[in-house]
Amino acid sequence: MTAPLLGTRSTPVVLLTVAGALVGCSAASMSDGPASHTLILQARTRARAGDTGPSATPTTSQLIHHKLLWQARHTAIVICDMWNTHWCEGAARRVAEMAGPMNELVRFARKRGVFVIHAPSSTVDFYNGTPQRRRAKEAPFAEPPTPLSTAKRWGTTWCWPDATRESDMPIDDSDMGCDCRETCTISRPWTRQIDTIEIHEDDAISHDGQEVYNLLAERGIDNVILMGVHLNMCVLGRPFGIRQLVRLGKNVVLVRDMTDTMYNHRKRPFVNHFTGTDLVVAHVEEYWCPSVTSVDFSGGEPFRFKEDRRGAPNGDFMQIFDGRSLAGWRVLPTSESRAWSVRDGLLVGSTDGTGSDLIWKETDLDDFELKLSYRFRTAGNSGIHVRGILGESTSHRVKGYHADFGHVGVGRKVLGAWDFHGAPRGDHLVARGHRVLIDAQGDKLLQDIDGALTPDDVHARGWNDVHVVAIGNSLHFTINGKMASAVVDEEPAKRIDRGIIGLQLHGGPPMTVEFREIRLKRLGAKPSD
Repeated sequence: MTAPLLGTRSTPVVLLTVAGALVGCSAASMSDGPASHTLILQARTRARAGDTGPSATPTTSQLIHHKLLWQARHTAIVICDMWNTHWCEGAARRVAEMAGPMNELVRFARKRGVFVIHAPSSTVDFYNGTPQRRRAKEAPFAEPPTPLSTAKRWGTTWCWPDATRESDMPIDDSDMGCDCRETCTISRPWTRQIDTIEIHEDDAISHDGQEVYNLLAERGIDNVILMGVHLNMCVLGRPFGIRQLVRLGKNVVLVRDMTDTMYNHRKRPFVNHFTGTDLVVAHVEEYWCPSVTSVDFSGGEPFRFKEDRRGAPNGDFMQIFDGRSLAGWRVLPTSESRAWSVRDGLLVGSTDGTGSDLIWKETDLDDFELKLSYRFRTAGNSGIHVRGILGESTSHRVKGYHADFGHVGVGRKVLGAWDFHGAPRGDHLVARGHRVLIDAQGDKLLQDIDGALTPDDVHARGWNDVHVVAIGNSLHFTINGKMASAVVDEEPAKRIDRGIIGLQLHGGPPMTVEFREIRLKRLGAKPSD
């Protein structure tokens, strides 16, 4: 049998780039090599156990957000059991759907120096004789700091649940978790990893715990990113999975939107299949390791299965524009109240030259996500106030961060840029297509965003979707799923940690801009660094 095409070597990239929050720093900045890259991961953990009854949701335990800075060359990705098929038709369908976005994530990470291990359990013999399989077999032996598990299950060793560390699994998978209308017959049809996920010539292939540990030790890797299936079984239990790697002292994160479970909604706790997956993610976050999303690597939106027809993740986005009135909003200055109105279910801002702002009622927002859609009827300049402060600036009605957007053609410093209105910084922070890191002394490091928003991605007179995320010291926003610009503000003397949100009509030529679907999600506990 012939092994699949295994890719070609990529040319090293030395330019400063960022894909979502994946950062590359030049030798002139914080390099420890010719092309040293840092992963900035917005991690999530849980503080306490939650309810697992019939009304269970992952939000019943307290979320804690924090930031991880990992050197890419000291980091590995392990892809668990993304087989070419599965005995459960639903599981096979979801793997096939997830494989493409997963491959893009892995491409981004590999390009920046992350080592990739493919672990299609019980099928590695398919790859015998390939350089990637030999790389794992021939890695020098390294003595683990604690004995590896010797229990056996499903073709490899296995790490069973640890009653001294974790509670019972929040879902009942005793029937093996087929969620199809007609239960599928259990068999072993897989023969290799799904071909959608590329195996590069610099990668490795193994399902053996000792081989994986040898590969990590050989490269000085202490950070491991896990993705694949199925979380309640193999991602946790395999010899290269979460339990074993945590016991070996590795720093482990799970990519929570790049996984699935074997869970049947007809079993305890009798919830939707995808809610069952969320409950297992919460279990991992509470007892084993943090989770992140694919957004930290490739930007855009987290992956979501097409079959997942639930509301917004966690169900906590709130509509803050009712489509009928300006309830909850106020206009500044009040003399410009006529500039804002509601027409045909849309929020409309129009000006004949005088600027104004529409301010949401909450005054103490810290960490949040905001989503809305906008459409320019004319040329113009608008945007979103983020953590704004009223009454402190003589130059602006709202002091603080400002996610800027305008008509197509207005320029990089308006369409897709971040500003800071008022003292002590002045107006412009970073242009579209860039990310700025402001250190504790106020010095700025500018980095390009890989695959960033361009004017071609924006609908000149059509609707555009904006997503603003403010977590701790990190601010970023996307337009139509493309990262526009980002700020990491580590300067305590000038940083703003909480404030208002609002919409802006910039002063200048007459313009009209429309908004719809304005939704706010307050995030959990304030993140720590």
